Amino acid sequence: MPSRALPALTSSRKSSNVAPNILSRRLKELVDDGLLEKVCYSSTPPRYEYHLTPRGRDFRMVLLALAEWGNRHFAPEGRQMQLVETATQRRVEPVMVDKATGEKIIPGKYAMVPGPAASPLMKYRHEYLLRKREGDSGQKFQPEPYRDASNESDQ
Repeated sequence: MPSRALPALTSSRKSSNVAPNILSRRLKELVDDGLLEKVCYSSTPPRYEYHLTPRGRDFRMVLLALAEWGNRHFAPEGRQMQLVETATQRRVEPVMVDKATGEKIIPGKYAMVPGPAASPLMKYRHEYLLRKREGDSGQKFQPEPYRDASNESDQ
C-alpha cells in the first residue's frame, strides 16, 4: 500500500512554522504509540517515510468525527476541508452506527458502562454517578486513596 503520509508531512513542514526538531519528536511519538511505522526508502542518504499502521488506520475514524465536529461548531466561515465520496465528489457526513443493527448511535438510547476489564474503582464511580443522576445526593464519593503502582516496585 503506497504511503500518502510523506508528501503530506513534507508539505505541511514547508507550509507551517513547525521546527524540524518538533516535527521529528512528534513523528517519533506517533511511531512509539503504534500509529505510524517508519520505513527506510533510500539507504544513501538514509531517507524515511511514515506509513499508517493498522492502529493508525483505525484512528482515521476518530479524526473524521473530530473534523466533522469542528466544522459544525468552530467554522462559522464554512468548511475548509470536507469528506467526499471519491467517485462522485459528493460531500458525506460521517455518523456512528451500531454495527449489529445499523442504527445511528444517539444520546439517550445508548450509554457507556463498565466493561469486563473495569477496575473496582471504575465500577464504583459509575454506580455513584448513576445514583447521583437519580437524585441520591446523600451518597458521598469516597474512592480509595490513589497509589502509584509504578513506584511500589522501586521500593
